[in-house]
Amino acid sequence: MKKENGLKALSAAVTAGILSGLAYYFVQLYMSAGKGNTIQFLSGQLIVSFSVLTVVRLCMRYSVRYRGKKGFILLVFCTVLNPLLAQFLEVTAVTYAGTAQMAIFMSSVPLMAVLLSVVINRELPTHRQLLFLLLTVVGVMI
Repeated sequence: MKKENGLKALSAAVTAGILSGLAYYFVQLYMSAGKGNTIQFLSGQLIVSFSVLTVVRLCMRYSVRYRGKKGFILLVFCTVLNPLLAQFLEVTAVTYAGTAQMAIFMSSVPLMAVLLSVVINRELPTHRQLLFLLLTVVGVMI
């Protein structure tokens, strides 16, 4: 049972990595073709995202309940902050940097997560975790 869960997690991580890489590639391809600027690209991306999520929400039969204002206010803040800051910076970075450079940068995200977990949570990674973390970064750089 445990091995099956590990295989599901591994396949989810590989799929997410492939989709993320393809997304960076297509954004860079679109922006380098000179067909639009960052704001136009993000507006189209957000319209498509909103439309897909609206269709999914209308087809699904579930409800979301928020307990307290604090969680809802944080959700609204993150919802506004993501397109305004994160997506804008991501598309701008892909425009000026190549896909390979973005892949190297994105492979450093787990490294930063481990460093922050050591500093903030005082969790020391195992030797096996460090080995595979290094293997990931070196593999992308090659």
